[in-house]
Amino acid sequence: MTGRDKKKGLGANLLLLAVVLFICLIAAEVVLRFTWKGFRPHRSTQTLSYDDTLGWVGKINSETLLSEGGIKVPCRINNWGFRDYRSYPIDKTSGKHRLLILGDSFVMGTGIAEEARVSQQLEAQDSSIIAYNFGIMGYSTDQELLVLKKYGPQVQPDDIFLFFCANDLIYNDSDFGHKIPKPHFRLNADGSLNLGNVPVPNLINKNPVLMWLQNNSALVQITSKITAQLSFQNKLKRQRHTAGDLGLERGERGKADLDSLLLFSSEKKTSDLTYHLLKEVKAETDRLGARFILFTAPSNQHWTATRNETPEEIGRVLNWCEELNIEAVDLFPVFYQNFNEYGEKLYLPDKMHWNERGNRIAAEAIYHLLGNFQ
Repeated sequence: MTGRDKKKGLGANLLLLAVVLFICLIAAEVVLRFTWKGFRPHRSTQTLSYDDTLGWVGKINSETLLSEGGIKVPCRINNWGFRDYRSYPIDKTSGKHRLLILGDSFVMGTGIAEEARVSQQLEAQDSSIIAYNFGIMGYSTDQELLVLKKYGPQVQPDDIFLFFCANDLIYNDSDFGHKIPKPHFRLNADGSLNLGNVPVPNLINKNPVLMWLQNNSALVQITSKITAQLSFQNKLKRQRHTAGDLGLERGERGKADLDSLLLFSSEKKTSDLTYHLLKEVKAETDRLGARFILFTAPSNQHWTATRNETPEEIGRVLNWCEELNIEAVDLFPVFYQNFNEYGEKLYLPDKMHWNERGNRIAAEAIYHLLGNFQ
């Protein structure tokens, strides 16, 4: 057999192999569509879209699925790119008290229905309230400040609520939030802030072919699920290693999620940039003639279940609020009381985000602590 014949034979074998592989993939796709209960064809799973200043917002005027920790819920994004069935701004109605609520996935309502969120539960408790929910997954204080500067004058709020998570201390001082590029303020020598990393590099928009396959292929969906599970297991291993580096007790290792390890550390791990960001949020609130209140967001079930105290790093934030004359409400004691005294289940299976009951506890605490808004 000549060299040319060998090449032809190899080419034919490779072609046959490709055809057989293609047939096997088609067969696997058909079988999975009829046998795997986890297959969910849908129009889109891309909840976020690129924003050159904020980094990302919700996909404007879309209906999609909001996914976190294996839980997917319907998600409607309005004309400004935030999760709400209503378009913003809402007409200023006489007698209505206007709230502008800033935060990350806790405020956006990861893993829960839209009406179960803190903002909607506050509206349900008092018909005089209109709550503008500006929560977007992954946001930190710097992005929330930019949201306030951009939309505050249009909303004309009476009160501005900011929900603060421990991981804000980390991501405020970074060009990335959860591996996605974001704006990053730098602190000048005179204490003023200088906005950097803007325009933000665009890594949000995905390949349209890949998006179509993720939305419509059972084989791609189950492969993605298996890959995510393996990645999660590796993440747990890294968490335990990191927890050991922070000097956590053996019983606490693996129980703290990666972003909340800061809660368990007795060492100061973050800069004071957040202090200056909060100072600017307060200044912007004063310019709007509104009241500013910061709420701490308990973001770890293990901490809530075992410690009737506020984490040291969150305590630093509360001290900054006192120094800056910012009203602050600490929800850590509230969650501890409900979790331990009343046996309340306040978290989703990821043990980090609040479930519907957790959101209700937060809304009730806010409403009772602040009094009637009328």
